[in-house]
Amino acid sequence: MKKTGQTIYWAGLLAAVLIGPTFAEDNANGAKPAADNENRYEAAANRLNLNAEQKEKMKAMRQDQKQQMTELQQSLKEKRLKLKDELNNPGATRESIAPLANDVKTILAKMVDQRIEGILAVKEILTPDQFSQLQQARQKMRKDERGCRPFWLEKRRGNKENKEEENQEK
Repeated sequence: MKKTGQTIYWAGLLAAVLIGPTFAEDNANGAKPAADNENRYEAAANRLNLNAEQKEKMKAMRQDQKQQMTELQQSLKEKRLKLKDELNNPGATRESIAPLANDVKTILAKMVDQRIEGILAVKEILTPDQFSQLQQARQKMRKDERGCRPFWLEKRRGNKENKEEENQEK
């Protein structure tokens, strides 16, 4: 009896971890409209002093990347729904769930690979100095966004950052 309870607990926990993001809103209030994204890209291109050729290459790369990521996200959503349905099936077994879980893992791995390919493509388009400026701007943006994190993450990160800042000041 105790083993069955533990199995149900872990299966439920696994289901929550794998399926939870499926229920996140696609167009959350924090999402920026496409026009805002174009304005941000144009401003970044101006800050980096991109020439016309670089701008065209970046635009084409972004559009290609966006299309591929959209397809992967849709595929991931479908696979997660199938996994959810299978986990809700009373007759579900490890053997019936494993292929679906592997499909989700494969898609997530493809998304990571796609992100890395995008970064490398940008690195090829930009000069080393421009890429360095872009990296610095990204780091600054990440620091600025930390104020938008949930309170439980802010505490952990805040303490770590405060200690780092104190060490740098010494």
